[in-house]
Amino acid sequence: MTFKILIIDDDPYILRLFETILQNDFEVITVSDSHSSIDVFKQTSPDLILLDIMMPKVDGLEILSKIREIDQYIPIIMLSAKSQTEDKVTALSKGADDYITKPFKRQELLARIKSALRRTTFINKPCTPQIIKSHDLIIDILNGTVYKNQTPVLLSKIEFALLKTMAMNPNKTLTRHFLYNTVWEYDYANNSRTLDNFIRNIRKKIEDNPNEPKFIRTVHGIGYCFNEVEGELEGK
Repeated sequence: MTFKILIIDDDPYILRLFETILQNDFEVITVSDSHSSIDVFKQTSPDLILLDIMMPKVDGLEILSKIREIDQYIPIIMLSAKSQTEDKVTALSKGADDYITKPFKRQELLARIKSALRRTTFINKPCTPQIIKSHDLIIDILNGTVYKNQTPVLLSKIEFALLKTMAMNPNKTLTRHFLYNTVWEYDYANNSRTLDNFIRNIRKKIEDNPNEPKFIRTVHGIGYCFNEVEGELEGK
């Protein structure tokens, strides 16, 4: 199977560079007109999107929001010449799965793309039915769905992978290193805020009070722990 990657960037040089780097491993589709990017996305049904943040007419964050209204789960990696933490936080909070700062190294780009695609394949492939129930929270591992008070909770693929990893290891402290290497499959040691931002987003969606979480507990200086709240692990 050849994965299809859609690249949205207004810089022709960057588009040619991406094509050169990726064409041997992936089917590459490029679009430089931000106005037509959503139509191209709908027409081509890509497996992953590389999306530039700073574009004229319609910026990448607006395109990101529109794509997330259509598809909650397709991996989206944001591209930007800006490296400020607040820019990364904004992109991740709007539904991006990853963030790469230009200029980038070829090996890093390929590693992040392949990691995102592996997560997608792993979450979608058939597996033994397994449901995690904890108080009013239900995590369906087989179908990749989460319910809070019987209401569906929309999580990105990384958010679901993080929650699933922690919930399948209830009442155990999982280190940052373990979570980075399990979910992202490469070391994020130099970008420790990435994990915290994703945990913050998950808490907003599943906790009654994100400031006083009952499911995901912070173990300061180590990592995070999923508290089993009057629940059970089924199908294990």
